Amino acid sequence: MSLLPWRRILCALSFTLGLLVSTQAQAQRSLMDLESDTPIEGLTQAKLEEVGPERLLCRTMIASINDLVALLEKNPEPDAGFQRQLDAAKNSWPRSRGRCDAAIGDLEEGWPRSVLRDEFTRVLRLWSALIEVAEAHSGAAETAVLEAAVTAYQDELDQWREWLNASLDFWTGAWTVERPPPTCLSEAHERARSLAKKIWLLTTHPREKRTEEDLTDITIRIKTERKSLAQCVVDDALSQVQIGLLERRLLAYEEGAIGLREDDDARIRRAMDAEQRLVARSMRCRQEHEEGAPSAVCRPTIK
Repeated sequence: MSLLPWRRILCALSFTLGLLVSTQAQAQRSLMDLESDTPIEGLTQAKLEEVGPERLLCRTMIASINDLVALLEKNPEPDAGFQRQLDAAKNSWPRSRGRCDAAIGDLEEGWPRSVLRDEFTRVLRLWSALIEVAEAHSGAAETAVLEAAVTAYQDELDQWREWLNASLDFWTGAWTVERPPPTCLSEAHERARSLAKKIWLLTTHPREKRTEEDLTDITIRIKTERKSLAQCVVDDALSQVQIGLLERRLLAYEEGAIGLREDDDARIRRAMDAEQRLVARSMRCRQEHEEGAPSAVCRPTIK
């Protein structure tokens, strides 16, 4: 049985990254049950960003799944080399899982910790389902067995996609209580997050489900954002740095859009990695400027 019909790319989560509530209160509510227009009491963007390092650390689990998907795609017929790489992936997984698990365990109780823990659990299910596919493929299982494993994985992926939609909203501040007056730069950040969400959600769909309308819309939005960002006038050093990082993020989104159109998984992954490095840089620079001692990479470039 060919594995090509189910080939997928899993979106690497954006970590544009607490609220202190009781464990009992948290257990009674789920991210999926939250009202879209009702902020979570006490939740601020700063509290979300506090768990940025933990989100980045846990991203290695998603990277491991992406790598395993790529391995399956490159090996329609399993051989000894495939088995060695599969064994290596299985051996490295416990380390990625353990580091993420420990990092989440060190966080204070609250919504950020709860959402990250839920993500961790869902990624575990994805990995388990994908390993079943890989092992069935490696063992030259009967077609019915492989099909059942693929179907189970696709079911988990569908659930992950639904969760990812809400999760990306959460981490980009959809339920925060602080809404400072909008500025040209803050609105540009918001539009960039919306654009990133659309691109990365599309990566979880196979090529045949990525409509021409979606791809054209992304291209138009990127061009529009470049023009809008060029019109932002700022006079403080941090904002100047953030504008530069946003410009580079738009380049990453352009690469991701090309990857989507050409069904180029490697290009999509490079774009994802570039965007996440830039988001991490933005968080780091904001903290350094707040502390009054920005490093060289967090100071404006002299033109």
